[in-house]
Amino acid sequence: MHQVRAARASAAGDLGRCLSGLESALQAFEQAGDLRNALSVRANLGYVYCELGDFQRAEAALRQALGAADRMGLYDVTAAVLHNLGRVLGLRGELAEAEQLERRAVDDFQRQGDPRLEGAARTYLAEILIAGGNYAAAEREAALAIETLTVAPSLQVAALGVASRARLGRADADGALAAARAAHDALARLGEIEEGESMVRLAHAEALDHAGARDDARAVLAVAHQRLLARAERIEEPAWRQRFLHNVPVNARILALVEEWRAQPIAAHAAAAPAQAADAGQRRRPTTGSNAIM
Repeated sequence: MHQVRAARASAAGDLGRCLSGLESALQAFEQAGDLRNALSVRANLGYVYCELGDFQRAEAALRQALGAADRMGLYDVTAAVLHNLGRVLGLRGELAEAEQLERRAVDDFQRQGDPRLEGAARTYLAEILIAGGNYAAAEREAALAIETLTVAPSLQVAALGVASRARLGRADADGALAAARAAHDALARLGEIEEGESMVRLAHAEALDHAGARDDARAVLAVAHQRLLARAERIEEPAWRQRFLHNVPVNARILALVEEWRAQPIAAHAAAAPAQAADAGQRRRPTTGSNAIM
């Protein structure tokens, strides 16, 4: 029952209630001696901790889940845990191990014949490569993710957003805008996506800005800001809401960019855009999350 309530809260965008539901479910499964379901819940907890910006707790939960999955020989679960752990380590700046784990997840999902999660893992891998400044390799992984995720259009949107970020890192403003527009159009068409909405909207705003479409960039950023705050309002616990807004890099970037552009006159903003394009990749961190096992 706790697990079902957590799933409903997650679908409603209430990460705080999802977290409390999973924590209660974990306690109940452990008390019942149900190790398989306890493992699944712990892996989902790691994902939700990451979404809420507590990367230390996310890493601890996922490493514990990884050890349990290996002991029980649950290799499908192992791949999913590696996938999410790679993302967490990337967000913590431990890029070498993050890349290694994410590549293992890609290989495992290929062997399992799971293109949906293979594409999601390639998207995370591309973000890890962006964080390390390897934009060409990131663009290749993003392209493979886009191709693989034809089976999962909702996840394909995030891959397009990451492709835009990789191209912007290579100073390919036109290519970045094309990918960002494709992602934004798909998001508008689908209405909701599994993950990565804030990243997609931010990538679109920054691509527009570097292409010189500053009024459009501000309008897109305003929507991203509004949607972010609406999601944050659904998190009842103030401490978790604070982490969500300020610890998750893409969320913090949206808040900072809103203030930066608000304080910057239009003329000054226009003059700054070419200079900003030169270091586009240096000021972004990987974002978005992968699919929870739930």
